[in-house]
Amino acid sequence: EAGAPSNAAFGASAVQHGGDLVQFFISRKWHLDPEESIRKLLLDLKELGRLLILVDGLDEGAEYRGQIETFVETLLRESGGDGVELVGTQTALVVSTRERNFTESLASKPPRLTTFVRAQIQPLDVGGQQKLIASRLRDAGQFEALRQGLDALKAPDVISSPFLLSLLVNVFNEEGRIPQRRDALYRKQVEWVLRRAATKACESERWRHLDPDQLVTASFTFLECLAFVCHLQLKTRDFSPTDADLQSGLEAAWQGGRSELEEVQEWVFSDGSAALLACTDETQRTYR
Repeated sequence: EAGAPSNAAFGASAVQHGGDLVQFFISRKWHLDPEESIRKLLLDLKELGRLLILVDGLDEGAEYRGQIETFVETLLRESGGDGVELVGTQTALVVSTRERNFTESLASKPPRLTTFVRAQIQPLDVGGQQKLIASRLRDAGQFEALRQGLDALKAPDVISSPFLLSLLVNVFNEEGRIPQRRDALYRKQVEWVLRRAATKACESERWRHLDPDQLVTASFTFLECLAFVCHLQLKTRDFSPTDADLQSGLEAAWQGGRSELEEVQEWVFSDGSAALLACTDETQRTYR
């Protein structure tokens, strides 16, 4: 389950389960289900053509993105015969990816994801906003306080975005209030993303020697330096961490030691950049 899937490995495993990858996944995922109720329910739904399969975050595959996209699409196209059946004729398959990445995949050589029909996430209406808030608000008794904070914020673009509203509710859960200035709100949202990643990372052997709070502070400072160098010095949005001019600018802007800069930079680009930096070219390791 670590790394990118191999067509041959997955294909061989699925063939042993009747050539059906979904049946193989369900059987493997819930093989310890004592009553087999979940497994039986999902398999029954599949046979009835009522199963919805979601593959989330194709754009997060980094250097494996192209391989993963090709793998998923190949399985979707094949049905029986010498191939491996991924879905039945009525079962729906939905994948999520950034719009930019989807466009790049269509324009790649050979093109990828051409089997899929584009559908864009629409802005949340009032009902959608309330459902999202209810699902993420830690204390339901604070709903009115949150609503008042949203009204005072006067930022319909933030409130109608599923991603930004989710981060906003997470910030409210931690702070008990919503910052009324956009710059303060964005800072809190970025800190929340970094803190979640840092807490998880510091449980691993690689980053266990670091304090999560210090890592969040250093990472935020690094991102400020990165934005300063990219936007004001290099005049660019897209960058590569190995670019000599970028590294020279970061060293000049960074107020700490070189070893600290190298360590926090390694963490940001390996474990801490989720939802903050978009990889625009996985082969060149270019980010935005």
